[in-house]
Amino acid sequence: MTNTAFINNPSIVAGLPYVIVIRRSSASGELNLTAGTIDIFLNGAKGTADVAASDLTEASTSDMTLGGLEDGTQLGNCYFAEIMISPIVFADVEIAGGLS
Repeated sequence: MTNTAFINNPSIVAGLPYVIVIRRSSASGELNLTAGTIDIFLNGAKGTADVAASDLTEASTSDMTLGGLEDGTQLGNCYFAEIMISPIVFADVEIAGGLS
């Protein structure tokens, strides 16, 4: 699944820290979200939501690309200080507060 939730025209500046959160609700529709809702937050600001066409299924292999575009273009001058993967579907207010 690609190009679903997005943030229009983010003002990314090299050398500055950013908090990016990707949230996906399951078929259970946590937080009263439509099942499969995908949201991306940049520094607590919520982008445009989308809904997955189907629930996730287990795959024998999966790719996850960070710091680049689908066509392989690298977005330079970035690094990841911390990556957290959680089974919890955090509320908007929790994400906006920084998930500390």
